[in-house]
Amino acid sequence: MKVSYIVKRYIAILGRLSNQKKATFQQLMDAIERMGGEDMTVSQRTFQRMINDIEDLFQVVIKCNRDGFYFIVESESDIQNSKITQSLQFFNYQKYLENFESKIAYDKSCMVGQQFIYDIQTAIKEKKCIQFDYTKYNPQENIKETRDIAPYGLKEYRGRWYLVGLDNFKKEIRIFGLDRIANLRESETRMVSSKDFNIHVYFKHSIGISVDKDDISEFVELEFSDKLAGYIRNFPIHPSQTILSETTKGLVVKLRTYINLELVNELMQYSDDIKIIKPAKLKKMMIKRHEDFLKNNQ
Repeated sequence: MKVSYIVKRYIAILGRLSNQKKATFQQLMDAIERMGGEDMTVSQRTFQRMINDIEDLFQVVIKCNRDGFYFIVESESDIQNSKITQSLQFFNYQKYLENFESKIAYDKSCMVGQQFIYDIQTAIKEKKCIQFDYTKYNPQENIKETRDIAPYGLKEYRGRWYLVGLDNFKKEIRIFGLDRIANLRESETRMVSSKDFNIHVYFKHSIGISVDKDDISEFVELEFSDKLAGYIRNFPIHPSQTILSETTKGLVVKLRTYINLELVNELMQYSDDIKIIKPAKLKKMMIKRHEDFLKNNQ
């Protein structure tokens, strides 16, 4: 059997069980049949082998309960599992269904640099340093620099990917946007151990990808108007966000983050419907940003 038909079977199973759905063996067979292709019928023994292959390939565990319903086992990697399933389904539908490419719109600007993800992941796994040419956004520094990095991790933010690693020349952990990387290759520099590095701990108090060694996290209290209450409840400003109170007048939340320009940039989009309760430092930064805007637009 062609590899493409095997992959289509995986796509059918993952798609049918995505979003915490359950399905019987027959319902999964129906999903496979809808995919089309050569000899899409599957025996129970072959099906179990496919389930094992899916777990081995994608780390997605599928189990069957006592009622005969199959389901994806929930874990800390649920978001990643969802992305795998979504990506496979998008690929399949755009490839095999007529005119389906006209039904899905990608933000192509968010895909710049993603071609490096596999090589970076491989370097992290094999504990090897990498080199690449890097260009900063700052027009005064718009020159390419060769960077030699011990890669520690990858982070996604607003559809863009960033590399976190130790700069072997500056001996500091730095963050690099993959959209500004070129000519990535393996380095001869010996990898410095990253066993104590945890990317979730590193960005624990960050908004976005901004981390400064001198930043100190503080508790922040914000009040949003009733117009934004539902949105902020469903899409928290930060993972640490908790709701202090909610009335017909609005929503008051508390979070713990670094007080920096990244936080100000995040809150500026809500400036018409937000009140900074504390800290005073953040309120002053927001006021100054508005004053600068008025000065530049007189």
